Amino acid sequence: MAADAIWEFEKNSMNQLSGDVKVAACGRGELHSVLQWLYRDLDDASRRVQVESSARGFGDDDVFVATRAGTLIGAIVSRLVPGRVGWLWPPHLDEGEFVCGNDARIAEQLVRCAIDRMARAGIRLVQTLLPTDASSEALVTNGLRRIAEMIRMVRPAGPPPIVSDNSAALEFLPFAETLRRDFEEVVLHTYEQSRDCPELDGLRSVSETLDGYLASGESPARLWYLAAEFGKYVGCLLVAEFPDEARCDLQYMGVVREARGRRLGMRIAARAIELADECGADELWLSVDSRNLPAIRHYQSLGFIEADRRVAYFRPVA
Repeated sequence: MAADAIWEFEKNSMNQLSGDVKVAACGRGELHSVLQWLYRDLDDASRRVQVESSARGFGDDDVFVATRAGTLIGAIVSRLVPGRVGWLWPPHLDEGEFVCGNDARIAEQLVRCAIDRMARAGIRLVQTLLPTDASSEALVTNGLRRIAEMIRMVRPAGPPPIVSDNSAALEFLPFAETLRRDFEEVVLHTYEQSRDCPELDGLRSVSETLDGYLASGESPARLWYLAAEFGKYVGCLLVAEFPDEARCDLQYMGVVREARGRRLGMRIAARAIELADECGADELWLSVDSRNLPAIRHYQSLGFIEADRRVAYFRPVA
């Protein structure tokens, strides 16, 4: 491990830990063994798949490790993605650290090092999703704030129910680079009075947000559309395709404020279901803020059911 990649606990913290604990970026030569440790609770076949998949996707400094006398006792995974966002996974610790009471300080230091690395890389937002029963102490100590409980919903593939609305003229225009500015403007207008994570408004530019969406799935933007009514844009639809997993994700959809209340959102969501069916996907997934009750009811009426819940935490980075 490079000397300049190592962070040590402050001396007053070290006195409360058993042994000399160091946190460092994981080198490429150590990555496979660390991933084996991270996925140690999986069966052999599943662990092998996860290790190989993660090893291909992780870059330098995506994984930090905590060691004591050369023995691995903790690790954390982070990821820089386009759009100047850093994703953070919860730290994993050896069970012995919980028994000895060292877990909190080690977890906090792992999170701190991952965030410092993201800040040096120029990201603007750190975010993570935790199971509802997971500890968030290490995140909160490092400045991450809980913003919402996110509901993950899924619908089996198949044609959507027929949706009636007040606009027979609604049409969908596919994404093109010449329409990039139009997409940005429409997405920005759909944020007005949004009930989905309004705490994130203004932390990144719309262009950065779209860059993040473009990094997800296969054939980026192939399933992106503007919704227009009599030549005027009233909404947008962004769907990502994951053919290896036989699924699609409804990345984002929205209706501009002045066009709301006429069930256009239902029509746009129904179009997402059609696209997933046309792609041959088995399922269409989405995430929605648990506070957004109207949207949840709409999704339920279209056949979506709740799969699980995660708690979203974020921290802006200057």
